[in-house]
Amino acid sequence: MIVAETGAIGLLLLRGYTYESLFLSLLAVGLMRRLGVDRARGLGLVWRRGNWMLLRGTATLPVKLLAGPVATPWLIFLAVVELSGGRATRLWIFRDSVPRAQWRRLQVRSELAARCDRKPGSGR
Repeated sequence: MIVAETGAIGLLLLRGYTYESLFLSLLAVGLMRRLGVDRARGLGLVWRRGNWMLLRGTATLPVKLLAGPVATPWLIFLAVVELSGGRATRLWIFRDSVPRAQWRRLQVRSELAARCDRKPGSGR
């Protein structure tokens, strides 16, 4: 992506679009820096006594799944909302970031949650 962006801006510069290429370069740098900020760093997700809990720093916050989780063999995506403040968080959990036993439990738990979401009259 960076190579394509650099090539496109270089072509604009060669064709005489100096200000446009400068603007796009600054815009691209700003967007890349923003993408580099990981707001989910340090978060933990726990299933405790039948409830999902989000660990944010020293706080333990009860959360609710917003929609059915998406689970693949290498990735699990969860969208949650804090019950106390209503803040939504999206978690992308990659296979290589979790020990094997925890990964398997998370896959099973997310599949059960997805089935509950699909069940008519589940209220979720």
